[in-house]
Amino acid sequence: MPDDKQIKEDKKKKCSALIPQSLLTAIEDKGRWNQTEAIIKGLECLLLEDREKITEDTGEDEQKIREEYERIIEEKDKHIETLKSEITQATKDKEYLQETHKNYMIQVQTQINTRLISEDKKPWWKIW
Repeated sequence: MPDDKQIKEDKKKKCSALIPQSLLTAIEDKGRWNQTEAIIKGLECLLLEDREKITEDTGEDEQKIREEYERIIEEKDKHIETLKSEITQATKDKEYLQETHKNYMIQVQTQINTRLISEDKKPWWKIW
C-alpha cells in the first residue's frame, strides 16, 4: 500500500464522485480528513481488502495443493506395499521352483541309476 509521502509525490488526477450527503457530513464532522483525503483512504482500504482476499485465496490454494500431495503420497505408499507383497510372493515362487527342479533332478538321477543296475543283472535263463 502506498504511503502518504508516495501519494503526495504521485501525479494527481481529478475525479468526481457522488457521495451520500450523510457520509460526507459524518466525515466532515470528524474533522480528521477533508474530502480528498477521505476518498484516498477509502480507495486504499479497498486495495488492502483485495490484497487480503488474494492472500486468503492463495492460502486456500496452498491447502488444496497440500491435500492433493497428501493423497498422492498415500497412493504411492499403497502401491509400494503392493509391490512389496508381490516381491515376497515372487521370492516364494522362485524357492518353490528351485525345490521342484531339485526334486526332478533327483528323480531323473534315480531313474538313471535304476536302469544301470537293471542292465547289470543278467536275465535268469542266461545264468546257466
